[in-house]
Amino acid sequence: MALYISLIFVFLACAATPKSMDQVSITPTPLPDAKKYKVVSDTVVFEDNNVFISVRHLSPVLLDRHYQERNLPNPFINFPQGKEFTIFAVKFINNSKDRITYNPMMSAIFEGNEKPIRPIDVTDFYFMLSSEPDGEMRMQIIKKTAYDIQFILKSGDEKSALLIFPAIDLSTKAATIILRDIYFGYKWVNLPFAFDVTANIPPK
Repeated sequence: MALYISLIFVFLACAATPKSMDQVSITPTPLPDAKKYKVVSDTVVFEDNNVFISVRHLSPVLLDRHYQERNLPNPFINFPQGKEFTIFAVKFINNSKDRITYNPMMSAIFEGNEKPIRPIDVTDFYFMLSSEPDGEMRMQIIKKTAYDIQFILKSGDEKSALLIFPAIDLSTKAATIILRDIYFGYKWVNLPFAFDVTANIPPK
């Protein structure tokens, strides 16, 4: 009897394990520095000296809506070899007197104590999509909408694009994205944005 009950628990645990990115919810969690961070709905917003940086995870549904709002086809639908990605919409607004310098490829996601996961360089998508009949079109959309190289925001400027990572481990419970090597004028900062990861499997 005990063995039978144990097998049931094992079965239920396996059944509840997410199999794809659309079966997890990645939601922001408050950080200790409440003076500079706030959670607005599903978005984490950092504010300091009239600089605003927001980070929002885009689930497959939200990603599709993101491209629909821009009248663009979603280049990540039915991706070759079933590849999935963890994608964040990141927006900078610079209302300070200083310029902001940021290299998005220096960012990273940390899952617990694991090694950092680096963003995918836009040029890497050329290899992933090279054999697809619509690969060039999809590549151009990614290039147009994703962060790539270092940029500078002058006072009064803003920039919004996608930061694309490989799919996280779906069994993880928390993840922290760190925007590294940001310069506010001559001030150098690393900014963490924390998220909870929970299973979101619809009932059968």
